Amino acid sequence: MLENFKQNSAIRKKFWKFLLLFLVINIAIIIIVVKLFFIQIRDSEKYKKIALSQHETKIFLNPERGNIYDRNGKLLATTIQTISLAVDPKILKNENEQLELCLQIQQACSIPADYLFEKIKKNSGSFVWLLRGLKQNEINGLDTININGFIKKIEPQRIYLYGECAAQLLGCVNVDNKGISGIELAYDSLLKGESGYMKMYRDARRRLRPSPDLPLVPAKHGNSLKLSLDIDIQQIVEFELMNAVKTSNSQSGTVAIIDVKSGEILAMASYPGFNPNKIQNVKQENMRNRAITDVFEPGSTFKVVIASAAMQENLIGPRDTVQGYNGLLEIGDFKITDGQPFARTSFEKALEYSSNIVFSNLANSLTNEKLFGYIHFFGFGAKTGFDSQGEVAGISKSMKNYNSITKRFLGFGYGISVTPLQLLNCYATIANNGMMNRPYVVKEIINASNELIDSNRSKKLRQVISPKTSKILTDLLVKVVEQGTGRKAKLGNLKIAGKTGTAQQYAGTQYSKQNYTSSFAGYFPADSPKVAMVVLLDKPQGEYAGGAVAAPLFKRITQSLLISKSELFKSAGTNIHSILPPFSIAAQSIKKDSIIMISSDSLPNVRGLSLRKAIAIMQNKGFETEINGRGIVVEQKWVKKDDKFVCILNCKY
Repeated sequence: MLENFKQNSAIRKKFWKFLLLFLVINIAIIIIVVKLFFIQIRDSEKYKKIALSQHETKIFLNPERGNIYDRNGKLLATTIQTISLAVDPKILKNENEQLELCLQIQQACSIPADYLFEKIKKNSGSFVWLLRGLKQNEINGLDTININGFIKKIEPQRIYLYGECAAQLLGCVNVDNKGISGIELAYDSLLKGESGYMKMYRDARRRLRPSPDLPLVPAKHGNSLKLSLDIDIQQIVEFELMNAVKTSNSQSGTVAIIDVKSGEILAMASYPGFNPNKIQNVKQENMRNRAITDVFEPGSTFKVVIASAAMQENLIGPRDTVQGYNGLLEIGDFKITDGQPFARTSFEKALEYSSNIVFSNLANSLTNEKLFGYIHFFGFGAKTGFDSQGEVAGISKSMKNYNSITKRFLGFGYGISVTPLQLLNCYATIANNGMMNRPYVVKEIINASNELIDSNRSKKLRQVISPKTSKILTDLLVKVVEQGTGRKAKLGNLKIAGKTGTAQQYAGTQYSKQNYTSSFAGYFPADSPKVAMVVLLDKPQGEYAGGAVAAPLFKRITQSLLISKSELFKSAGTNIHSILPPFSIAAQSIKKDSIIMISSDSLPNVRGLSLRKAIAIMQNKGFETEINGRGIVVEQKWVKKDDKFVCILNCKY
């Protein structure tokens, strides 16, 4: 009986063990089936992606940034292919191998190995940039490096073929080829293009290989821009501006030139500048396009606004008599003085003398509404709509803040802050029979297939003054240059209409007796205006009057402009040769072995061309050359040696 009980108990135990095992196995099968269901059916796409990521990878293809050209098709900014080096520390874990890689890179690129090794040690991620933007001539034997985890990538790099020339206007890009200032920033979305990608297989050692059965989406290259800028004129402007700033010991300087009929900017320069090819450690202030970012009190150059308003409203005529109070006008606690005192004279003479007293009275004779209206009709206190990055509106008082004192000081350009571009467009408006245009610099947008996709056209904004008033004021401004404060801008028999400006700078609580803004604004030929120009010198030392330092700069730029761009003024009936000697005569005064700036139809400009093509052009023209470097010509200089002109070509890859 006891034995039967024991046998039954053992059978029951075996049964329950079997049942438990059966249940465990079935539960495990169910779990596996459910898991397989989730893996193979519900989450199949997820796991496919994980699987693909282990043996496939996506390589992004960088688009080529669009080019920038000047108005004559000369290449200003383009993109070249460079080599960048990186490492994956999660693959290249061994420090000895890391150091070996750094030593091999040092041998190939002459970059210290300890500098590269330190970069790897500081980063714990899976990707570390070692060097970026290497050119072919900067590496030797890089292809022989075969270390797992070392990455070599082809990257586009922006180059500016004229270096510092027009740098503030063009702007620049960062290391990722993204626009960060100027036109490069303003038109970044058009220039940058769209990235593409290609998929590649990755083996067990994480090496990549392409395959025709994997998808490829090509990069879409960016659009190119054609500017209204004339790089020959720009070079002239920058050379003369640099000399003027240095000679006058000014803190900085600005020049801008505009086509008065269209509003196209022909040149826009600031000094000091910067090289957009080397933006490391560049001072931010040197990157500013001061013509649109900086404001100043215009002083006497602003008197044309008051004269225009008063003549348009029939308050005064050129020969009307005005009172000069012998150079001193006291109004309460304020004194207004003139540098050239007189008792009574004609209005045209008062403009020639640049009388502060006469223009303070004239501004005060205008109603608040009229004065405010003309100031804003001429574009002050608002952005011009210029198509680059960083333009400011200037500072102009609201009409409710006008009183007799503020109006009187506005009469000779104090109590208002303007940009050089605003002042330039004001003079261009007077030159253009009183019609204001919108200033612009981008003429055309061209796609990667060299097809025109959009273009800028001259845009008339408003008729500010009548053609009659414009003509009368032009005649008065010509007399300012021929026999008034602007005599140092006079150039032969060329009729120049212009006005000097000398403004004390506000320093904290009062106007400084040491710091001045010297300016000259004008246009020519006055009988048929083609271009307007404004020149500005900030804090010149010693001689500081606009007529003494700014007017001569205006003259020198005009002189060079007439030589190099004579075709621009032929329709105006200007006899260039009666104003200036031909180049061959003018060159006799140049000292031997001195570097000179020349821009003439007889002297070829080969910047942006390959060295081989540049040499061929120079030889065809009969000029001797000296060569520095290889690749693309980025700079050319003319040197007089033994009564011959030799062109020095500086090249870079």
